[in-house]
Amino acid sequence: MNVVAKRGALILTRVGTKKFLVLLSRQAAQLEKDLRRFSRESAKWRIETTHSVAAVIGTYESFPPDLIVLEPGMIEGELETLLDYAKRHWPRTFFSLLTDKPEDTFHAAFERFGSLPIIVPGGAAEVSREIEKEMVGLVNGTLQGLMLSSFLQMMEWESKSVSVHVSTAEKWGRLHLYQGKFVSAYVHGKALSDEEAAVEILTWDNISISVERSYHNHRDVVGLPLSSLIMDAMVRKDEAALNAPPEEQLSDDELKMMNIFSEDAFELGAPEESGALTVDEQIDDDEMELYIIQNSVSVPSKEIEKKLLSKPNSHDILVGDILSIDGAVAAALVDYSSGMTLDMVGTGLDLDLAGAGMTEVVRAQKRAMELLGVRGQIEDLMVTLEQQYHLMYILPGTTLFLLVVLRKEQANLAMARYRLKAAAGGLHV
Repeated sequence: MNVVAKRGALILTRVGTKKFLVLLSRQAAQLEKDLRRFSRESAKWRIETTHSVAAVIGTYESFPPDLIVLEPGMIEGELETLLDYAKRHWPRTFFSLLTDKPEDTFHAAFERFGSLPIIVPGGAAEVSREIEKEMVGLVNGTLQGLMLSSFLQMMEWESKSVSVHVSTAEKWGRLHLYQGKFVSAYVHGKALSDEEAAVEILTWDNISISVERSYHNHRDVVGLPLSSLIMDAMVRKDEAALNAPPEEQLSDDELKMMNIFSEDAFELGAPEESGALTVDEQIDDDEMELYIIQNSVSVPSKEIEKKLLSKPNSHDILVGDILSIDGAVAAALVDYSSGMTLDMVGTGLDLDLAGAGMTEVVRAQKRAMELLGVRGQIEDLMVTLEQQYHLMYILPGTTLFLLVVLRKEQANLAMARYRLKAAAGGLHV
């Protein structure tokens, strides 16, 4: 199935084969039985069971699993042997450990092979749901047309420990995240340190994104916050635009609006300072070849895809109803559960980043209401800048909001609120 949308949306290509799960434990047969009973999704999977590491390597050498769930202490063979083989030959295979031992028990393995999600043994239904969660999050394909900043923020909100492979034209690089936090980055062919490499990657346009198993993401100290790296990348892109030939430069009004948004919109919460990390990523020729052919993607939530498909009239609403509001220069439809901008129109500022920033405003207001014990739903919110209003209307019963950017000297706030609410009523939710 293919999903194609406008700029900033998701383009997802799926491989039409069944997902492949291997259960590696002396109790694997019972685990499969429980999965078939408690997980409806499991009917769509190919599931194989064994307790032997050698059998996994020998049997599936040319057809690697999507996910291996293994139970340390209940297998024949060494965990490190399997992880080392997967590092060299199965770049698309993810792992989860089924164990009640603390993470520190596996510190040496994690340092060498990257962090692995741990599923704590419990009731059959609970374990089945955790395995299902890991499997559902794995999708074969590539992501294109999506802002890298939005994708990284989704990874951060869902505390993913992954490597994000980014390519454009003849360039490629990778960013490593540990529990959603930036750890290190690498740009192929360039001698850049981690933060510099990350900022370089964040300035690329027309990118393809894929998610891999990371073997470099288990660190005791994380790098700079993602928000700081994103802002540094925005500044670099603005500087590049100013130094571009006249025919490629933005207008003064467009640059002014971009600067206003960049300076003011993120003052709501300053990122915490964190020690910078400078670790060179060593890649041998065999590993590099694997990275180039890698195209495994982990999609944070299937709800995002559903929302993209269920909004066929959003672009018409944004163009016809919202941009016609007096003073409107840009508008967007945003999902505040993920921070992803689902549709957008207008120019003058980065609406993907604006959607992510305004998501934090909505979340902060909801947290404040909870602390104060205030009941009810948020109807709309407004952020006042020096020359702009950013007006948000929350669609009732959803995690979506409409954002409109208004010029202060041209806007009538009362009329803008009325028309934004009326436009929301025309959306197909």
